Amino acid sequence: MNTPEHLGEQPADASESAEPFAAAAVVSPQAPRSVTRGETHERDEQAADGVAFVDWLAFSVRAPTGRDRRWLEEAVQSVFCVPREGWADHGRGWFGYEHRLTLGAFGLLAFGGKAQKQTLHVELNGHACRLVADWNAVRLWGEIYSAAITRVDIAHDDNHAQAIDVNRARECSRRASSTSTGALPARNS
Repeated sequence: MNTPEHLGEQPADASESAEPFAAAAVVSPQAPRSVTRGETHERDEQAADGVAFVDWLAFSVRAPTGRDRRWLEEAVQSVFCVPREGWADHGRGWFGYEHRLTLGAFGLLAFGGKAQKQTLHVELNGHACRLVADWNAVRLWGEIYSAAITRVDIAHDDNHAQAIDVNRARECSRRASSTSTGALPARNS
């Protein structure tokens, strides 16, 4: 498999790639509400109408043999386009990981801890997701390294209900058989 140079070295078992680095969105049956947990709300004027945006991405991954967290730091910079300025280790952990590196205003990278089974974890907020120049490169990187998505938020601006309105969103939710976790979505009619 040919891998672009900026994606890093390919692991030995890349030919036996795990599940694709993809996710599904579930539309909430509740009325729309503003969410302010770090996501972006600015409209990208260059984006075509009907486009959905990744507004949060979290994943866990194992470093290739002989590599450490610096491998993932390089990928966060080169593949995800997150600038290095403002990154800091504050000497504390995060949800069972022994260490957390804050990625400036863009998220975090967590590492260390026996219970985490040698995984590294990244949380990228909406500001970081807007910096990604090539989502296909992100997908390829995730597939090559068997990254497991733990959260993805997808946003779509439809201020005039041209593509979907609340009633249609509720109908889509009713027809949905399950979420990515296998649990049925909540039904609020």
